[in-house]
Amino acid sequence: MFLIETERLGLRLLEPSDLEDIMTFWGNGEVMRYCGGPGTSERELRAIGYYAELQQRRGLSVYGVFEKKDKRMIGACGFNPGETEEEAELIYHFAKAYWGKGYATEAARACI
Repeated sequence: MFLIETERLGLRLLEPSDLEDIMTFWGNGEVMRYCGGPGTSERELRAIGYYAELQQRRGLSVYGVFEKKDKRMIGACGFNPGETEEEAELIYHFAKAYWGKGYATEAARACI
């Protein structure tokens, strides 16, 4: 199920069935305050397709992050492409209930 695992987390490609969970972070104004604001369901569905295509084309993506103990999606972490093929930006966004637990650092290290 997971492409990447850590002690507490599992990361996998995003799927359309994840949309409700995705909206708890990408659709949240406080989480996305400095990242262009909250997204809409339509925009995030397009993002899911984009990241699947990016994974196939370049071998990198933004992945859904799940707590392994209950398989609950808590955020997203991975790479957005840069302006050139050699560039990528590491991003992470987590539902507010999961801030301050070290999940972003753990997921980012796993992606790197």
